[in-house]
Amino acid sequence: MDRTVFRVNVEPAIEWSETGADRVQFLVSANVGEEPKPMERIASGGELSRIALALKTCLIGPAGKTAAPPEPWSSMKSIPRRRTRAKE
Repeated sequence: MDRTVFRVNVEPAIEWSETGADRVQFLVSANVGEEPKPMERIASGGELSRIALALKTCLIGPAGKTAAPPEPWSSMKSIPRRRTRAKE
């Protein structure tokens, strides 16, 4: 995702609400030359995971350490299936 464009659009909200006084929208373009569009409309689950990891890495900075795996599913363990019938 080297050429991905990520923009944050912040506008004042019409009224205060439980989410704050601003309207924040994340705009993303994963393709060269394409205008950034609202992230919730164009990003797949995998892209959302990579964007979240990139943001986390940027916010932590060079002094911090991240323990996040490169792929979100690589650290998931399988959950044993529960028996549905009692042993006879």
